Amino acid sequence: MAVVSATGFQCEYKPTALPIKFTFDENGNVDVSVSHDIVTPIGVFELSQSVTRPRNVPPGQTMLIIRHAIAGVLKDSWFQLRLAKDLVFSVDGGSRLVEQSDNAATLEVTGPATGVVVQETEDDGPDDGPGRFSTEQVDALPEVPDDADGAADIDVTPSTLLCSADGCEESVTISGTGDGPLRVTSVEVLGPDADLFVPSHDCDGRELSAGEQCSLTVDFTPPEGGGVATATLVIHQNLAGPASEIDLKGDGNGLVPTPETVEPGEPGIAVTPSTLLCAGDRCAEPVTIRSTGTGPLKVTSVEVVGPGAGSFVPSHDCDGRELSADEECSLAVDFTPPEDGGVADATLVIHQNLAGPPTEVALQGS
Repeated sequence: MAVVSATGFQCEYKPTALPIKFTFDENGNVDVSVSHDIVTPIGVFELSQSVTRPRNVPPGQTMLIIRHAIAGVLKDSWFQLRLAKDLVFSVDGGSRLVEQSDNAATLEVTGPATGVVVQETEDDGPDDGPGRFSTEQVDALPEVPDDADGAADIDVTPSTLLCSADGCEESVTISGTGDGPLRVTSVEVLGPDADLFVPSHDCDGRELSAGEQCSLTVDFTPPEGGGVATATLVIHQNLAGPASEIDLKGDGNGLVPTPETVEPGEPGIAVTPSTLLCAGDRCAEPVTIRSTGTGPLKVTSVEVVGPGAGSFVPSHDCDGRELSADEECSLAVDFTPPEDGGVADATLVIHQNLAGPPTEVALQGS
């Protein structure tokens, strides 16, 4: 059976009712397979989830509440089904069905079940039957069509949100990055100081295509007497695996927590060669100065001393430079032979910001 609806010269066709599969994990993440909008012989089957559970369910809708234990604590995930027909719940494990009203059903999972399939009943059954809702335990869940929308994915920034008495430093951005629509199903704050952080957003129930974003802000109330508050912002979505989490850190003294200052390490130096040989008007090679420590190496000055110092003229751009680890600078030496044709000896002295004496290179020219 199919449903065809028309308005003016437009018409729309969708297939009839299909089973809907709910899967959930130990982290509280609930995923719904197949489309959220399915046309049935009696109307549109539309799924939606909200952080705030409505007190009154509209007559034309059904409220499905899935209750299961997370780390030993019972948690409810609720969905509004725009469907007014009798339903059967297939559970791959123990469960207990509690009817709260004519159009709201609570399905409490009591065993190690991992999924629920919701289907329309074939008939209403006898008047003394189980009523509008019924449940059955199965070894394997009935097959349901794959979600034709493609795989969704999420990107959330920042990973840590810092807050002070003046507010949080930035908003949280939720981006859809997959091939299918990303659905944010709920947002909550957990942790020892959860009541001090209040999220404000319009992301619930929205479908974000690739590149689309929604924003979330957090209001922070400093703890009485000051001190640091911590909590976790949990973003539930239609992805397999755990929910997305953001660390919340608030400083009640009015200062935004900042990373600890890292003290600079000790500088180190390596100079090659230790003896520089020169002949004619040139030396065999340049002198290489390399930083070897964990702190920056600074060359403060270079000079030549000794009896033959007048024959050696250094040329370089190392003065005043700060060299990080493994960074180098080079120093060339021009040589002028003595007028008597003898040998000239001197010392190249490299002054730097190390404790102890400067670094020396022996100069020999002929």
